[in-house]
Amino acid sequence: MRSRHDEERPVKRRSEGEALVVSRRGEWTEYVHVGHAAVVDADGRLVAWSGDPGGMTALGSAARPFAAVPLILGGLRERNEWSEADVALLAGAQADAEANCRTMQAGALALCRRYSWPAVGYTRSEHPLQKETQRRVAEFAGIGEGAMGVVKDDCGFPGFVLPLWRIALMYARLAAPPAGWADGMLRTAADSVAGAMLARPDLAGSDGSLVRVMLEHGAVAVNAGAGRVVFALPGERLGIAIAMEADSDTALPFAAAAIVDNIAETLGKQVPDDAPPSSLAGLAAEIRSRFPGERMTAGGEPLGRHENAERLTFADGLRR
Repeated sequence: MRSRHDEERPVKRRSEGEALVVSRRGEWTEYVHVGHAAVVDADGRLVAWSGDPGGMTALGSAARPFAAVPLILGGLRERNEWSEADVALLAGAQADAEANCRTMQAGALALCRRYSWPAVGYTRSEHPLQKETQRRVAEFAGIGEGAMGVVKDDCGFPGFVLPLWRIALMYARLAAPPAGWADGMLRTAADSVAGAMLARPDLAGSDGSLVRVMLEHGAVAVNAGAGRVVFALPGERLGIAIAMEADSDTALPFAAAAIVDNIAETLGKQVPDDAPPSSLAGLAAEIRSRFPGERMTAGGEPLGRHENAERLTFADGLRR
């Protein structure tokens, strides 16, 4: 199995993606949805991929759970200043962008108050709040802070750019933090944030969204922005990041279901005996049920289909 260790790597330009989903109108190919995917285990091994797993990718809204981690470390849950519902709302990403920004601002002000940081300028990269967030993102990603790109997100907060597989690793560690990674307090904080998201999928994901379906079926998921989704399978200790090119939101559910099926088929016999019962097949089936592949006209007549176009490439030793 190919291993990825926690060292800094040079920034690389994303290479050409793979065709993940094909949209057909009748028998004709109308659109080919190209993208990239990375599957990483909680120990940092790149398990499977499609396209370029090392391409630099904006973290976007997928940073939100890691902005919630300092709240847990600061004891705000223990002191009942923030409820489980509050944590789920901060960690998730709703369709209402304005509401997302308000939640981020509330979390930022709570942390500033807790640590006596200045309550002004908290969106600046040099503010202690943003330094703490950047440190936690780097810790979960196993990457040096200087190796990440820094941009501005839609709410005006600093955002981060890092290799796609590192984003998948962040979610694997969030949902199933390894015993030998980080300290006990950080692992407990990760469990608390992931647990809040799973306990309150109604707050962590928008109604009817792919993310909500995943959360309701045991996957820790966040919509990372246009054409991107990141999720973790706690029982399998895997994080998955999918980045479609050209903002192909329509194709995301079909790509996600195919990847989950491919993982179940290839790794099904390699899950530890003491792992929670796998629900991979059920998760993939539920995604397909909520997002059927058939394309229909406005009048309800068959128009075509969305079809999966690519299987994952698995690291040596994982193919059956």
